Amino acid sequence: MKKITCVIIIILVSNFKVFANRAMYVNDFANILGNVTTENELLTYAQNNGIKTLLLYDLHIINSNYNLLNPATNFILADFIYKAKTIYGVLDVAAIAENAFFSLTL
Repeated sequence: MKKITCVIIIILVSNFKVFANRAMYVNDFANILGNVTTENELLTYAQNNGIKTLLLYDLHIINSNYNLLNPATNFILADFIYKAKTIYGVLDVAAIAENAFFSLTL
């Protein structure tokens, strides 16, 4: 009975790993984007640690420096996302934002 229980647990754990999608918050992304060395260090870390989703902070700073709505200037972010997905195995890239005026009263 212990062997059967052990086998069932192993099967369940292995199935969870198949569907796991590790994500990582990337703070200060505005200081990474555009620097090939730091971009590659971030993406290598993600690849080596099975990170499949990058959650990026500071896109408002990037947008103020490179208008992300303008195809003539948004290539800096587009190129990073393309490299992350095609070379480093990242599946998803998302923007994370917060509002300084948000407060929570408990």
